[in-house]
Amino acid sequence: MNTKNLEVERRRAEATEVFEKYPNAVSKDLQKKILALQIDVGMDPYMARLAGGVCSFKITPDREKWHPGANPYQVMDAQSLHPDNSEIWLTFQNDTQYPGRGLTTFTVLLVNGRVAKIEEINKI
Repeated sequence: MNTKNLEVERRRAEATEVFEKYPNAVSKDLQKKILALQIDVGMDPYMARLAGGVCSFKITPDREKWHPGANPYQVMDAQSLHPDNSEIWLTFQNDTQYPGRGLTTFTVLLVNGRVAKIEEINKI
């Protein structure tokens, strides 16, 4: 098994463990999307990263909650249980978000702690 497949199986195993441990935390529809490795509207950053894999990100923290220079990982992780007005952009590249289209780069915008928009980045 190659490294990519190992990472995919690790993410699926982690997701399955979370679903079993917290059966009511994630809707059945979002569980199916995560296991299919596809991000969908309504996911929090943790779910999006489980589904999409490795990503780069940009965060504009909520000024009323976070001090300047706040750790961006803490801001992102807090959104799962305590969403705020931070804006988070995650950029992924995978071959699972748009099945049959091959390797695709796309950006995910999270507002109030949840995926609000998924946009494919135009190829040059």
